[in-house]
Amino acid sequence: MRKAVKEGDTELISLKDEISHIQRYTKIEKVRFGDRLFIDYHVDTATEDKLSPELILQPIIENTIK
Repeated sequence: MRKAVKEGDTELISLKDEISHIQRYTKIEKVRFGDRLFIDYHVDTATEDKLSPELILQPIIENTIK
């Protein structure tokens, strides 16, 4: 969350950075859920430099886990 607030001035970020943020979030959730949570990432490397709105995936991932 601190990282998201610090980068709050940026409207668009690379998909690579967005996924990195999601991975940090899911590591926290993994501690909470343990072996009941399994996450497998499949990201095409050709898309890593594409821009997306910051935190666009966060609510999707949160709702998926809950």
